[in-house]
Amino acid sequence: MEDGLKKDDGPIERRIEVRLLRLEDKVTGIATDLKEFRSEFKSEMSGFRGEMNSLRTRMEDGFQSMRKEINDAKIWALIIAAGMLGVMVRGFHWI
Repeated sequence: MEDGLKKDDGPIERRIEVRLLRLEDKVTGIATDLKEFRSEFKSEMSGFRGEMNSLRTRMEDGFQSMRKEINDAKIWALIIAAGMLGVMVRGFHWI
């Protein structure tokens, strides 16, 4: 047999009991490994959340500065357009 028991190791109840005990040991080991994996995963995810929050804050700050620069560019574009219009009015003798 493949579980390490020979055919003459005793009654079938004993062989089943031995196999069940081995199975229980393996399940206990798997449960312990799973608990360790969960705790490691939780710690990794908390670190990942911190990094994502930091990245989000930096991106929001960057977008805010871009909005300010775009608004400043709009003001300069309006000033330049007004100046060009003034030059055109003067050049075409509209005033």
